[in-house]
Amino acid sequence: MPSKTMAYLRVSTGGQDLELQKLAILEHACRHRTPVADFVAVHSAAGSRPQREQLLGLLDTLQPGDRFIVSELSRLGRSLAQILQIVERLISRPRKV
Repeated sequence: MPSKTMAYLRVSTGGQDLELQKLAILEHACRHRTPVADFVAVHSAAGSRPQREQLLGLLDTLQPGDRFIVSELSRLGRSLAQILQIVERLISRPRKV
């Protein structure tokens, strides 16, 4: 199965804009000739139960070789520790042969 690129968008306040995040990801994808297979958008605070469940569900769908892209690291978590936990989860996933 060919690899895919999944994009993750998150807003936690009314002042944030999903469209700006999506535009930044699409610009990056275009520069690197990487089509984005799907966008997952979440409207909640980083670390909230709905946000965490949706993010973990998305991470569980990724296969070896897939790409996971965000417009900025702050969209993954509210602290460096949260972001590092997500990165560690991705790194330590069992490799499917």
